Amino acid sequence: QKKSNSPAVPNYELNSSLGGPGDDLAQFWQSLRDAKIDEQNCITLPNGTYWAGVKDFGGKLYIRDAYNTLWAQISNPSVKNWVITGTPGIGKTYFSLFLLYKIRKDHPNDIVLRQTIESRQVFYPDGKAFQVKSFGNLLKRNDIWHLLDAVTLAETSNGKVVIVTSPKITEWKGVKPPLYDFRYMPTWSFHELENWNTEFQPMGKEISQENLKELYTKWGGVPATLMAITAADWPLDLEWLFKPNCVANCFDMQAVPTYRSLPVGNITGILLHVIPMNDELYIPRVCFATAYIRERCLSVLLDRNTFQLQQILSELEGGALRGILFEVFAHKILLRGGKFTIYQLGDRSGDSSSTMDIDLPAYTVHHFLSSEPLMSEKYNMPIASNNATVDAIIPPHFLFQMTTRDTHSIKWLRTPNRILS
Repeated sequence: QKKSNSPAVPNYELNSSLGGPGDDLAQFWQSLRDAKIDEQNCITLPNGTYWAGVKDFGGKLYIRDAYNTLWAQISNPSVKNWVITGTPGIGKTYFSLFLLYKIRKDHPNDIVLRQTIESRQVFYPDGKAFQVKSFGNLLKRNDIWHLLDAVTLAETSNGKVVIVTSPKITEWKGVKPPLYDFRYMPTWSFHELENWNTEFQPMGKEISQENLKELYTKWGGVPATLMAITAADWPLDLEWLFKPNCVANCFDMQAVPTYRSLPVGNITGILLHVIPMNDELYIPRVCFATAYIRERCLSVLLDRNTFQLQQILSELEGGALRGILFEVFAHKILLRGGKFTIYQLGDRSGDSSSTMDIDLPAYTVHHFLSSEPLMSEKYNMPIASNNATVDAIIPPHFLFQMTTRDTHSIKWLRTPNRILS
């Protein structure tokens, strides 16, 4: 008798009350065999089929560029355990659905265990899929992918483990480097939001490109935030966000749990965002969501909490937080113009041969999207905070990246880096 290549189904999974191969879950899993990414960067399932068998997820998924970047790293066989995190509201759960698609396509003989707060699901190579109460002995197999969405890993797993969750590191028991490799999903670009809004109309048909750009300029690239703001029961000005206690909490290192100097406890997806600083998405930076939010928060601190502001800038507080406010003040000083000293990056010896003085005139600000042209002789600043390389540009001669570190090199700049102080 020919031996089947399909894995045996444990008895508890055959319980009819837990579902079977004819249910919505199996229908979804089987549909991924023929699913493809279209020209709009979407995967559309057959009518009546929903992602992970959940109607609320719908039958259509928008694929961000970051999804493929992350998959290229996660699929590396030499790394077993991964954590994918980032700003709340950017769609990390939908990335976990994309993983189901990629595993089905690229690793068709593997078993997938998907775990959420509400359920446990098992997906088999032969197309069977089940809701289960426990993964049991499946966790001992090497040919499994264990996908966890916003839940703590409570069981040892021999296969590949991928956790997607918000950056509340203190809640993860034992989920820390070097046992796990961390990657930080970026917030959305305006181009991605345009495509997403065109395909799904999540904020209603009345949201034009101009409306969307205004929302993005003010609040940044977090879809959940933009949808909440455009909901009928949310005040558009959101003045409550800028109450002194709300702003102060963003910088309260005693009240906010931290990891790698990130104030992770207060990153809600509105005031503060987590931005990856490199193409491989493993170096995180916390920053204000937009220039508008940054200026509002700084005004609150200047008006109501100057003592805390002095503490942060005098290095009595966390380094990442100090960097945020240092950048704000640096922009203000550069915009005023004046005489500055430039010296080689990393060289504070004071040797006159490595320094020079420069006079800058006063500038006016031009906020730009990454797809828009820069304005000559203007102080060009990115609208959102998801540009890892550029903090400001004055064409044709000056590019600024703010840093509080002497040894901070500027990406892509081949000529000797110089510091302006």
